[in-house]
Amino acid sequence: MRQLEVVAVSDDGTQVLLASAQGAAKATHAVRIDGRLHAAVRGTLNDADRRESALSPKEIQARLRAGEQVEQVAKVANVPISRVMRYAGPVISERERIIDQARAAVLQRPRGTTETAPLGVMVEKRLAQTPGLRTDTVAWTAKRRGDGAWVVALTYAAKGGARTASWLWQPADRALTSLNALATRLGAADVVPPPRRKRPAAPARSTAARSAGRSAGRLSSTPTPSPAPTPATRAKNGRVAVPSWSDVLIGVQAPAAARGVTAKLPAKTAKRAAPKATAKGAARGRPRS
Repeated sequence: MRQLEVVAVSDDGTQVLLASAQGAAKATHAVRIDGRLHAAVRGTLNDADRRESALSPKEIQARLRAGEQVEQVAKVANVPISRVMRYAGPVISERERIIDQARAAVLQRPRGTTETAPLGVMVEKRLAQTPGLRTDTVAWTAKRRGDGAWVVALTYAAKGGARTASWLWQPADRALTSLNALATRLGAADVVPPPRRKRPAAPARSTAARSAGRSAGRLSSTPTPSPAPTPATRAKNGRVAVPSWSDVLIGVQAPAAARGVTAKLPAKTAKRAAPKATAKGAARGRPRS
């Protein structure tokens, strides 16, 4: 290994000038004065800090935005956590800003409607009503997806175990939507159930309809009177006249005949009954020898 000798310090004071030959007046090498050089002079330089990272600073920050922990990124990069923390500061600040934006936004319902209160207000109200809530476990996190949207999550422990609610926050559109049922319940306002609809009552029957019904009932229950018996009539000779066959056949017309009213018989009935009645009448009217 070649040895170098300190020649001088650069005019701006940022570098140490070195030469390869002892007593040389012209510097051939330069070393930047930084924290590592100071740590090396003090004897506190960690050998691990000298390892090359498997991830670039941009890749480290991208993984941190995606939700990976510092310890995970340091393991993948094969560097100490202190090296990762150099790039974690801006990402942590960005996460906190995203969480504040989501908490201040108004949750959009699945049917297109929106709540009236900010998400943070509604969540705090719901958490206060949660049985067995362990307040020391409540934590908000945020991670960025590949499409630029952020997933904001709330984790906490309560009666029944650990729970996680997730929302999708799109900063460009200022849109906040739920990703699971717990997120919907935590961000929803009190919903008043609609009043129960009463079944319509049957229309009342009018007075005329009720009267007609009662009259129909009385008519249906009144028995039909049987026809009155045909009264017997006396002939001029003092004998009781025997009713004719037509009178027997349609007895209801006998009273009309007795009053002198001629009853009309059906054509077929009159045709059959007329000869018999005439023959019988002639037999009764012929004097005995």
